Amino acid sequence: SSGINAEYGVSLTLIYLLYNPSSIVATALYCSLIVVHGLWFCEVAFIILSPFKNTSWKMDSAAHAMLANVFFCWTFLGVVVLMSGVAVVLDKHYKYRDNRTRHIEMNGLLESE
Repeated sequence: SSGINAEYGVSLTLIYLLYNPSSIVATALYCSLIVVHGLWFCEVAFIILSPFKNTSWKMDSAAHAMLANVFFCWTFLGVVVLMSGVAVVLDKHYKYRDNRTRHIEMNGLLESE
């Protein structure tokens, strides 16, 4: 059910992006939800079709169901941390670039007078 919630989040974010295509926050949310969705499919495949011998998925086991939820939560947390890190790096890069450009423009204006 966690993967289904990610699908709803992607759908709602995509609808929001259709009406506000310049929203950077919605674009970042859309990208992170796509990453979560893809990783969740990989994890489900790993859980169900385990490459390890003598391991089988028991559908009626509460412990196995909770393990799947833990996998999803850790994946979601990892994606949030990764996207936050990317946002911080891009923010620092563009602030540095804008300050440098502004400094160069101000020097050019002062020299021309």
